[in-house]
Amino acid sequence: MKCIVLDIETAGVPFEELSVSTREYLLRWNQTTAEQEETKKKTGLWAPFGEIVSIALFKPDDSAPRTAAGELAGEATIIYNDSSGSIPALPSPYPGVRLREPIGGSEQVMLETFWKGIAAYDRIITFNGRGFDAPFLLQRSVIHGVKASRDLMPSRFYGLKSHFDLLEVLTFFSASRRFNLETWAEAVGAINPKDEGITGAEVAAYWREGRIAEIAAYNLRDVLATWQLYRRVNFTMPWLTGSG
Repeated sequence: MKCIVLDIETAGVPFEELSVSTREYLLRWNQTTAEQEETKKKTGLWAPFGEIVSIALFKPDDSAPRTAAGELAGEATIIYNDSSGSIPALPSPYPGVRLREPIGGSEQVMLETFWKGIAAYDRIITFNGRGFDAPFLLQRSVIHGVKASRDLMPSRFYGLKSHFDLLEVLTFFSASRRFNLETWAEAVGAINPKDEGITGAEVAAYWREGRIAEIAAYNLRDVLATWQLYRRVNFTMPWLTGSG
């Protein structure tokens, strides 16, 4: 089975730049000032007000790992939004990871490149991909009129072969508590995406400052951590991944 790991980073329009009616709508259900301030920070999480600034893809050399751990080995690709400038070739963070030349373009070009690139893969692997990455990619494709090459939102219970969302699997479809990728990475000894000092909450600020290379590097750590976690799940519960 050909697998590819996916993660995206997004940034939103500053809340103050939204129309008055949109601002009123977004704040409608907030009860406190603290809730309002939190909502104002979330425009990058909603496709009508946000845009994709980086897409990271990792194609592992071994899509059906038989061990719980091992060296990272495979090819990584960064597709980035070049509206704030271009980025040079990124250094590979690990010896076994071959990093292709970053691919820059407008968000529409990013989406066209992305859909073309993933069309041939049997399984997309994500962490919270059904809750965020996949809907965002599809919704932004609607906005730009870009045709999707595959369904990223198959049946939650029967679509694991096509889209394996580790967050849903590790909560057993909401039967257990949710934890973020960093928590799981630390628990299993995988790469911690936050080790280099940037978090998802800071992406919008980095984006406005033109620090796209740092966003791309963070995005890359996300997909590598996701692959390491998948490898552990694949070894531990092979009936879920179809390798048992």
